[in-house]
Amino acid sequence: MEEQDKIEEEYKSEKENLLYYYQMGGAGTITCNECDFNEKITSFIHGAYDAAVGYQCQSCGKFHTLNSHSEEYHMIKIIDPLICSCGGELSCKKHVFCPQCKSNRISYKTKFIT
Repeated sequence: MEEQDKIEEEYKSEKENLLYYYQMGGAGTITCNECDFNEKITSFIHGAYDAAVGYQCQSCGKFHTLNSHSEEYHMIKIIDPLICSCGGELSCKKHVFCPQCKSNRISYKTKFIT
C-alpha cells in the first residue's frame, strides 16, 4: 500500500468515528474522551405539539436547544444558518466536538429518546 493510500485510509477511518446529531437522537450526555468534559444535551425530541432540536456552535462549541411547535419545526430549517451569541454558526449537520478542548473523541449516552 502506498503512503498516500495509507493516509487516505486513516482519514476515512477517523471520519467514520465522528459523532453526528443524526446518530444520537433524543436527549443524553456528551462526554469528551480527552478532557472528561460532559454536558447534558438534546439532539432531537418531538411530541404531539412541540419539538426540541439541538445545535452546536461551530466557533465556540456551545450546545443550543431550540424549541418550537411541531408545525414550526420545518421553519427552523428554513432560516439556517442560525447564529450563536458569539457570532458563530449553529449546526446540527456537522460532527460534534468538545466545547472545552475541541477534540472529536466524543461519547454520547442516551437518557431519553422519542
